[in-house]
Amino acid sequence: MFTRILVAVDESAPAAVAVELGAELAVKLRAQLALINVTHPPVPVAAIDLPIHDIEPPGERIGRATQLLERIRMMVPAAISVEELVAEGAPAAKIVDAARDWRADLIIVGTHGRHGVSRLILGSTAEAVVRKAGCPVLVARETKGPTRSNTDRCEVVEADIQG
Repeated sequence: MFTRILVAVDESAPAAVAVELGAELAVKLRAQLALINVTHPPVPVAAIDLPIHDIEPPGERIGRATQLLERIRMMVPAAISVEELVAEGAPAAKIVDAARDWRADLIIVGTHGRHGVSRLILGSTAEAVVRKAGCPVLVARETKGPTRSNTDRCEVVEADIQG
């Protein structure tokens, strides 16, 4: 079934659910697991007659992403082999690129479940990954209250795989 699972992570609650689901699946399926965090450079700030400056140096962003992955790795049972990936750029595109390059056969992403104007303004990384991925995508969401089963925490979305 699935042998290479890529989980996209950030510091959100839905990403923690995605990691939990990814770890459960990796154990049950004896699959390899990779965690990816995508940093996006801040929009440069320009003032009149001043050069454009990057607020946070790239090395610091990458370092922060690496530290985040190390903390998240602690959520995964030690018996599971985990690869940690860091990328910089547009999150959805970098997640899909990493899945292709790492040869993932399942991607797991978290979603905040925004609707309406907030979704329109903020966009949906999960939706973009579903549209662009070359493999199935499991979309994890945080639930309110007690969880009855794993199906309460995720939506399985089939990607249209062009072969």
